[in-house]
Amino acid sequence: MGRLRGIHAISSVPFGPNAPFTGATEIDLEEQPLNQGGFGAVYRILTVDGRTVHGALVKVMFDQQHGEHAYETIHQLHDKLRGRFHDGLTNEYPELLGMPFLLFRAVNDADEPVVAMALCDLGTFGFEDMGSDAWDAAAYFRNTGPLEKLHLAYQFARVVDLYTTSGSSTPT
Repeated sequence: MGRLRGIHAISSVPFGPNAPFTGATEIDLEEQPLNQGGFGAVYRILTVDGRTVHGALVKVMFDQQHGEHAYETIHQLHDKLRGRFHDGLTNEYPELLGMPFLLFRAVNDADEPVVAMALCDLGTFGFEDMGSDAWDAAAYFRNTGPLEKLHLAYQFARVVDLYTTSGSSTPT
C-alpha cells in the first residue's frame, strides 16, 4: 500500500492514539497488509506526517461503495459515542478500543480516493484476536474457567447495551 495522503473529512472519537492524527495530511503504512477480508485490508501504520506511531492500524476499504457505506455508518456511531463520552468510558467498555477511533477519506499511491479507518492494535493492550483465523476457539474455551467465560459474556452484553441505549436499533 505505502502511503495515504490528502487526508480529509475526518471523524473521530476521543480515545485511542488520536494525538498524532490531529491535523494529519499523510500516513505511511507497511507495504504488505497484516490481514484482509471482503471489504478491505488492514495495515500497520508506520508514521503520521513523518512522526513514528506505535499501536495503530488502518483498514483501507477496497471499493468506494463499501467505503462510503462504512464511512456513514461509523460516522453515525462516532456522533452517538461523542454524546455519551466521559473520561472512563473505555475503562468501563474496553471493547470500544476495538472500533475505529478515526475515520477519514484520502488518496492512495495510485491516486485513487479511498475511505480508511484507524484502529488500535489491540495486541499492544494484551487483547486476544478472537476473530483471527489462527485463534483456537476450542482450546480457549477448553482452558478457560467459568468465571472468565461469564466475564466475556458480561462484557459482550454491556457493549450491546451501550450500543442499543445510544439510540441505535440493531448492530450492523
